Order: sequence, then structure tokens, then C-alpha cells
Amino acid sequence: MPLRTESMPRGDAEEVHLVTGGGGYTGYKLGKKLADIGKKVILVDIVPPSSPLTNNMSFVRVSGIFLFK
Repeated sequence: MPLRTESMPRGDAEEVHLVTGGGGYTGYKLGKKLADIGKKVILVDIVPPSSPLTNNMSFVRVSGIFLFK
């Protein structure tokens, strides 16, 4: 299915980066690099990061259990 770009926000919409695996080393480091250059970042993982969150970073814990039909 093609991406429907016409429904995406335009103009002054704020950019937010969602990093899965954000509790691990690589995901956290990617999120931190983005936050360090001023981007808003949401880290998502089943375990929280062991390093502290900086400005522009937030963390969302997910259960890791997904059911598909």
C-alpha cells in the first residue's frame, strides 16, 4: 500500500522522532544524538534506559506482548 503523503502534516508541524529499542545501547545513543541537535525524541522499549534522559527525550515502556489475528 503506498504512503498517503497528502494526509501528513505540513508547515509548522513539530517533528518528533520515535526510536524503538530506546532502552538498549544503540537505540538510546541514536535518541540522544537526535536530542542533542534539538530534535524531540520518544524512546520506546520493554525496559527503560540505564542512562538518564536529556532535554527533548521521553520514554514510553511497552509490554512487549502483541497479539495478531
